[in-house]
Amino acid sequence: MKKIIFAVILVLVIFNPNKSKAFGAEERNGPVWRISGDDIMYEKDGIIDETTEVLRHENYIILFLNGSPLKGAEGIILENRALVPLRAVGEGLGAVIGWDNESRKTTIEKDGKVFSFSEATEGKELSDNSYRIIDGYAYTLADSLCFQLNAFYSYADPEKGQDKNSVTDRAPVIYIDEITEEKPLPKEEALIWAKKICLEGLGRFKKSPVLFNRNDMTYEEIVEEHQDEFRFIEECIQAMEFEGEFSRYYKFDMKVYKIIFDKYTGDMYYVIRNDAETVKKLQIDDPYLYIPLFFVG
Repeated sequence: MKKIIFAVILVLVIFNPNKSKAFGAEERNGPVWRISGDDIMYEKDGIIDETTEVLRHENYIILFLNGSPLKGAEGIILENRALVPLRAVGEGLGAVIGWDNESRKTTIEKDGKVFSFSEATEGKELSDNSYRIIDGYAYTLADSLCFQLNAFYSYADPEKGQDKNSVTDRAPVIYIDEITEEKPLPKEEALIWAKKICLEGLGRFKKSPVLFNRNDMTYEEIVEEHQDEFRFIEECIQAMEFEGEFSRYYKFDMKVYKIIFDKYTGDMYYVIRNDAETVKKLQIDDPYLYIPLFFVG
C-alpha cells in the first residue's frame, strides 16, 4: 500500500505549471512552506531543504498576505479579535507608513488617502484607528486595517473545524488579500482543469525513462507490472472533489493528499502530511525533486 500511495504522490512531478500561463498572470511564490512542531520553514528560491531558515512562532498565528506566508511576521488573537503588524501588512499592501515621534501617531498613506493611528496604551481599548505595542511592534485590528486599505480579511482555526478552508490543519492562519478586479476561474472549471492536468501527467508518468530505468525488465513489462498502481492513480484523479476555499485558492481533495489551486493564475500546489506538513509547488522541469518520495517507507 505504501508503494501505491507514494506512486500517487510522485505523479505530481509531471503536472505542468506552465499551463497557468493561460490565465495570463505573473508567477507567484504561493503557499510554499513546512510546519514541524512549533517550527515553520519558508521557501527560499522555491526550495525547502536542510539549509532553510527555521522560524519559531510563539503565538502560532500564521499570517498570509496575498496568498503567500508573510515571513518574519505573525498575527495575534487578543480579546477574540485578530491583530496584525501595522507596518508589515501596510507596506505589503502598497501603503507608505509614517511616524510622528512627538505624538506617537502612525500614518498610512495609499491612493491619496491618509489614515492616522494613535497608540492604545495598557488599559485602553483597542479601537479601529489605534495600535498597541506588542513585543516591540505596532499591532492594529486586522479587519479595520483591511477596510481602510481595500483588502479582504479572513481567519481559519483548525481547532474550530475550519481546516477545510485553510492551507493547513496544523495551526490557525490569518489571511489578508488585496481586493482585485481579476476574475477568478469558477471552482467547477478549476476542478475540471486540475483533473485534466493530472491525467496528462499520468500519461507522461507512464513514459518517464527516469522512473523506469531498470535493466532487468523491458518498458512494456514494467508498465504491465504497475497496472494496478496506474489504475489506482487514475481513480484518485477522477474522484477528486472540491473541499474548501481560502485566500486566492481552491482546495481539492484527492484521497491521499490535498491540491491547492490558485483561482487567478491556475498554479497548483500539493500538501504532503506525515510527521511534518509540507506544501510544494508542482514543477514539471525538476523530475528529481520528488523521486525520493517514491522510496519512503
